[in-house]
Amino acid sequence: MNKPIIGVNCNIKPHEGLAGELNLDKSYIEAVYLAGGIPQIIPHFTNLEAVDELIELYDGLLMTGGGGLLPAMEDIEELPGLKEQNPVRHPFDLALINAALKKKIPILGVCRGHQTINDALGGTIENIGDTTHQQSPFGQETSHPISVEPDSILKSCFNSSEVNVNSYHRQRVKNVGKGLKVSAYAYDGSIEAIEGIEYSFLLGVQFHPEFRIHDSQMLAIYKAFVEAASKIP
Repeated sequence: MNKPIIGVNCNIKPHEGLAGELNLDKSYIEAVYLAGGIPQIIPHFTNLEAVDELIELYDGLLMTGGGGLLPAMEDIEELPGLKEQNPVRHPFDLALINAALKKKIPILGVCRGHQTINDALGGTIENIGDTTHQQSPFGQETSHPISVEPDSILKSCFNSSEVNVNSYHRQRVKNVGKGLKVSAYAYDGSIEAIEGIEYSFLLGVQFHPEFRIHDSQMLAIYKAFVEAASKIP
């Protein structure tokens, strides 16, 4: 059986004109491969109309997090919306999600990717207002537990109602988008995961399971995603 091809989006830090620097943490690529998929980095380009053609290359879509802020916004206290944070990246990310939803392929979103899925379906985000979810140092260690809802994708991955996760974010989902439900909460009520109600596999997580891929529960998220992608005709 051929391994499913997973499209992995990347961040862009724009320069002058159409120039820009693409970057992606290697951990996403390793996680997809360890879970049984073939990762393919999706290049960013200006013509959004081409995204419908591009998405045909993939059996699943991984929307990554991190690196979404323009340099001028990295030190401000109150962050604006995702589009304002990076007006070059965000429209392309939305186009990818909408094309993947149209094709009905599995979608996994991590951190910013989780928030972008919610945004694509009409949801909103908010600033947390303190540093309780800005774990330091950045890495594999966990910082707090999450409560996992029954009858959810996450529950089937974890086989547990409480799991410890890492946490590196200044914003969180506020209002959940159309066709989505909450599948995990943090100790302070922050939404830590969302998923599609009727969509075959649509999952967003606020934490970073790829940084803890040595943990079988975290790897299970990527395995479930890749397995769903393997069933695409």
